[in-house]
Parts: sequence; C-alpha cells; structure tokens
Amino acid sequence: MAQVTLEQLNDVFALYQTNPLYFQHCPPKPSQESVKEDMTNYPTSSSPDKKYYLGCWKGKELVAVMDVVLDYPTDETAWIGLFMIHGHYQQTGFGTQVFHLLEDCLARAHYHELQLAYVKTYPEAAHFWTKVGFQPTGREAQQGPLCLVIARKTI
Repeated sequence: MAQVTLEQLNDVFALYQTNPLYFQHCPPKPSQESVKEDMTNYPTSSSPDKKYYLGCWKGKELVAVMDVVLDYPTDETAWIGLFMIHGHYQQTGFGTQVFHLLEDCLARAHYHELQLAYVKTYPEAAHFWTKVGFQPTGREAQQGPLCLVIARKTI
C-alpha cells in the first residue's frame, strides 16, 4: 500500500472503469477530472496533510484505491472516503484483505475509530462494510440525490 500520485491518475481512471456498478449507484461516470478531484479533495474542516489517497498494486496493475482522511471528523478517527477494488478482484476476498491491512495500519497509528458513508440504495456496499465490522450509526446524510448511511467501527 502506497500513496498514489497525480502522475498515476491514468491508472486510477482505469481502475474506476472496472467498477460500472459503483458508478450506477454513485454517479456520474468517472472522468479524468473527477478522478483528480477524488485524489485531491478533502473535507473543508480538515487539511491536505491529513488526506491520503492510497493504492495497492499487483505487479504493475493498480488493484485497489482508498481515500483516507485522518483525524476526521474527530481526533483519533479516520474517515474512509473511498474504497475501491478492481472489478476483476471483487468477490474473491481480496477487498477484505486490503481493508484489514488498512485497518491494521490505522490501529498501529493509534486510531481508535473508522467512519465512512455508503449509498443507502447500494446493497453490495452495505454488505461489504457490515461484513468487515461496520455498523450504521443511525445518522444519514444527503449528498445531492444520494442518501448516505453513516457507519462506524471501533478498532
């Protein structure tokens, strides 16, 4: 797992394109510009030094990306803004392995809670996050037309 740079934007775009189901639930379809925004945007109450856009490679192929913001929304909490596995590696247990690697890294860095939001009408996302131990907080947020379920996990 390593930081993904803007020089690798094409690799991220290629990975995004292997996930049409994600973009059916979380439109619009990816573009070079939307990938760049994902790689660089961070919450207004955070700062750029707290954002990490991470990737995992198998050989020269990018097979997973994660957008993590540290100390957000509170200290000792890490926010997972995006977690995407290459389409060819989904349903194989690989995503669970990558998540546990991320979780272990964050626990060693003294983070005690993980939070994220998933689209309420995206059952595959709800299933994955529940499987790895996240529980809905009971809060929801609206992002444009999307209803997001806020979930958390203590680590």
